[in-house]
Amino acid sequence: MATEYEAGLNQAKKENKPLVLYLNTKNCYYCVAMEKTTLVDKEIEAILKKDFVFVMADVEKRSDLLKTYPIRGTPSSFFLDPSGKKLLSIPGYIGKSDFKMTLEYVRDGHYKTTDFVEYRKKHAKAEGK
Repeated sequence: MATEYEAGLNQAKKENKPLVLYLNTKNCYYCVAMEKTTLVDKEIEAILKKDFVFVMADVEKRSDLLKTYPIRGTPSSFFLDPSGKKLLSIPGYIGKSDFKMTLEYVRDGHYKTTDFVEYRKKHAKAEGK
């Protein structure tokens, strides 16, 4: 029986979309905060729905994922290409603007030519931050 994670990987391959794997636990303060702010933002939801496959997994129920995606704590977000190759991982809470910028980095293929740290610097400069 396929789990949501495995089904998500298959869907990403089939639809040729990157996958966002969001690892959480139910009693994690920062997970709840991210789920009530960033992940419910209308613009973020629209980008995720249109351009990504999004999988949320509770690591207390799916500890097997920690072998492939080791983390220090939750929440942790992994960004994978359509074949399942890890492109980027970000530990901790991610605010709306940073999450949107990260989705754009992956969606638009900037990871192919630009290091994420460099991309963030350029993005911050363009935003006047």
